[in-house]
Amino acid sequence: MPPDFSWLDWAGHPSTLIGVLVLESAYIYAAGNLRDRLGGEKAVSIKQAVCFTSGMFVIYFALNSPLHELSDRYLFSAHMVQHMLLLWVMPPLVLWGLPEWLIRPAISSPLRLRFARVLVHPLVCLAVFNGIIVVWHLPSVYNSALAYHNLHIFQHLCFMFAGLLMWWPVLSRLPELPRLPYGGQMLYLFLISLLPAIVGGIISFADSVVYDWYAEAPRLWSISPAADQQIGGLIMKTAGLIVFVAALAAVFFAWAAREEERQREREKARTPAIADASAWDTEDWE
Repeated sequence: MPPDFSWLDWAGHPSTLIGVLVLESAYIYAAGNLRDRLGGEKAVSIKQAVCFTSGMFVIYFALNSPLHELSDRYLFSAHMVQHMLLLWVMPPLVLWGLPEWLIRPAISSPLRLRFARVLVHPLVCLAVFNGIIVVWHLPSVYNSALAYHNLHIFQHLCFMFAGLLMWWPVLSRLPELPRLPYGGQMLYLFLISLLPAIVGGIISFADSVVYDWYAEAPRLWSISPAADQQIGGLIMKTAGLIVFVAALAAVFFAWAAREEERQREREKARTPAIADASAWDTEDWE
């Protein structure tokens, strides 16, 4: 193992720490001091605060922990773990943590609302997410991102944006920008899971090392470039599938619970009518 890598080295980049702290501080300030001004009917719940803060920690861990060093200098598979955290894990945590009244000022004008409705349309979300996945995994683009730090930062911002956009049609709580119906959510999640699985499969079964950067990188734990690439492709392929299955199950059970509740309400509504009819019959015989 190269002497300059250590799981205890959390030095990272100060810009990431500053960015996470700014976002977390803005969230706390808005949830407290700005709630009345923003029209917040309900205070931010502990669950929401924990979700948002967890999302910030995922960003910090992905971009400022030893995982970042491992992914930048040594292993393609570690880079895939980093990207999956930014695409699949961080976005739902952040969206769960944002109350409606904190998002609504961003769509306060008719023009911004129209733009937002186009942006979060499921077909647009699907196209943007898939486009970002494909473009950034082209060998020339991927190698350039690793070679140029600012481009690499932009790549990570693209992944975070794509993740937030991708999850919106499933997790939105804004009536102005509603989530899909349950059946639409299940179809959407299925379609979203396809391309990462295809790209991951192509990378896993490639005859040669796709990314020159990792072909020339120092080796860790005797993992060859080919094996590292296969592991990375498998991570990309299975991570989306695991999240898809979990999200699909959650949507299905939420749908079933809603239908059960509706059935109980229908039965409750019929009960007084039946009781009144029974009473009328009794009185008629008397």
